[in-house]
Amino acid sequence: MKKKPNIQTRLVASSILFTLGFLLNQKFFIIAYLISGYDVLWKAIKGMKKIDFMDEIFLMSIASLGAFALGQMAEGTAVMLFYQLGEYLEHRAMHRSNQSIDALRKMVSDKATVYRNGKVLSVAPATVLIGELLEIKPGERVPIDCLVEEGKSSVDTSSLTGEAMPMQAIPGTELLSGMINNDGLIKAKTVKSFSQSTSSRILQLVEQARKQKSKSETFISSFAKVYTPIVVFSAIALTAIPVLLLGKPLDTWIYRSLVFLVVSCPCALVISVPLTFFAGIGALAKKGILVKGSSFMDKLAKVTYVAFDKTGTITKGSFSLIGIYTAKNTSREDLLWLTALSESKSNHPIARSIIGEWEANQQTIRKDRHYSLTTDLEAQRHLSGTKEFAGMGLEAKIDGRLIQVGNEKFMKQLQVALPYDEIAPMASVATLIHVAAEGTYLGTVGIGDILRKDTDQVIQALKRLGIRRTYLLSGDSQANTDKVAAEVGINEAKAQLLPQGKVAEVVKIKQQGGTVAFIGDGMNDAPVIATADVGIAMGALGSDAAIEASDMVVMGEDLATLPQAIRISRKTVRIARQNIVFALTVKIAILILGAFGLATMWMAVFADVGVSMLAILNAMRMLRNRQ
Repeated sequence: MKKKPNIQTRLVASSILFTLGFLLNQKFFIIAYLISGYDVLWKAIKGMKKIDFMDEIFLMSIASLGAFALGQMAEGTAVMLFYQLGEYLEHRAMHRSNQSIDALRKMVSDKATVYRNGKVLSVAPATVLIGELLEIKPGERVPIDCLVEEGKSSVDTSSLTGEAMPMQAIPGTELLSGMINNDGLIKAKTVKSFSQSTSSRILQLVEQARKQKSKSETFISSFAKVYTPIVVFSAIALTAIPVLLLGKPLDTWIYRSLVFLVVSCPCALVISVPLTFFAGIGALAKKGILVKGSSFMDKLAKVTYVAFDKTGTITKGSFSLIGIYTAKNTSREDLLWLTALSESKSNHPIARSIIGEWEANQQTIRKDRHYSLTTDLEAQRHLSGTKEFAGMGLEAKIDGRLIQVGNEKFMKQLQVALPYDEIAPMASVATLIHVAAEGTYLGTVGIGDILRKDTDQVIQALKRLGIRRTYLLSGDSQANTDKVAAEVGINEAKAQLLPQGKVAEVVKIKQQGGTVAFIGDGMNDAPVIATADVGIAMGALGSDAAIEASDMVVMGEDLATLPQAIRISRKTVRIARQNIVFALTVKIAILILGAFGLATMWMAVFADVGVSMLAILNAMRMLRNRQ
């Protein structure tokens, strides 16, 4: 609305004067025309200095002034008045579609509180260096990607991921710029520069998307540049040939030429098609999906095959506790405590997951403070030493007892009998860690990479959208990959693939004909993401390489956004095509009528401004997308 701050007042005043022109005196038409169209006329005059001055502004000005010259004041005023109404609706639509983009801009903080030289300073985020300590107060946005050093709090991640559930931030938690600290004071060390932090990169992606054009947009822009001069010369010929060669009345054929000019104005196409795609980009942004250009929406709308990475995409990509089996006289709490404390000196991912499970359990019980096995002196006093056995497990002295933690091979070496029948259900879905005390079996902890929530429903949703076939491409073993594919309903699984192997598989899929989308998250997925027709990076925490190579970024961790993105892209393309077909059909019909003298200027106004308004309103349907 900044472009024309007084357009509403002008439209109201012009409409009143336009009505008075019919009721009282035609002079009111002139005043209404000047109020509604003075800026359009001025632009047309200034534009004539350019080589390519023949645009919709020029057409509107010539047609409306010509109508006045022929004494058709009401029609001439109507041309300008309704043109301005169409412009007003366009600005309103652009304003609404900009709101979702503006919401992303608010994620970027304009200040950061940093500890420097013993002082607490408020500085511009761009001046903060990697490794500096930030202070983030309750209610403040995280200015730069950082790692929590001190404090605990709940953090609102909805602006990045769309997830309503707050994330718990404790020492060691990674915070992304744009998140909001809800309640506790946090001190965190920066791990990226401001320009490379998440919120800054999101804005870079959005700006890149706004510069990109879909095939439809590019076609319309090129079409308008060639089309408008042809229309002007055709209108001149429409008058010159009948009058000069056939002796027809001059005013009749000038009127028909003016009708021709107004009908031929490409406003409906030039305005509505880019607006539709921009609104589609905004609708995707609301869902936490960033697309790097409307051209990729064209491709996503045509996707027929979808391939997934496994770890971090179909599965969560981090080990979690799947189950616990305990022997008699051993409690679940004691087993988890002994296992976690034994593993507290290890950095192995499975060990860290066990420690995390115990600490999370203690956090629920003891809410007064963060409980850490690795830093809590009270916990560490129970542990008097550990000894590792490579590839098998470890032994730890806890309160004077020798605790043995490891795999089946380790237990066999210790001659510990395992209850195979009881732990078999866990063995099919998890890595098993067995625990014994001085050769006596205590229990088993099952650790595994669990599936993302509702993944099977996402695959079914893709099939309902007409996706012909889905693929799972993984570097994991064939047995694990087949198992995951079967659980979620993916058609075909390819395992033990290196990055180049995934690329080769996507190339094979593309050779079947159709459009291939690949969704992954790791650095090793960057080559295959770049190879696919539509490459999608999963999660705000996905690797930089994957995000750079992708065409779209899913900010959250929910795969359900993928079918949503396909639906929104298809709806966007469908609305753009509807506008093109509708506009051309109406214009061609009235042009034919006009050539035979059967079309009036009022019909021409509808064919131009009316069609433009309807096309804009149709485009605005994208802004009401709730699917």
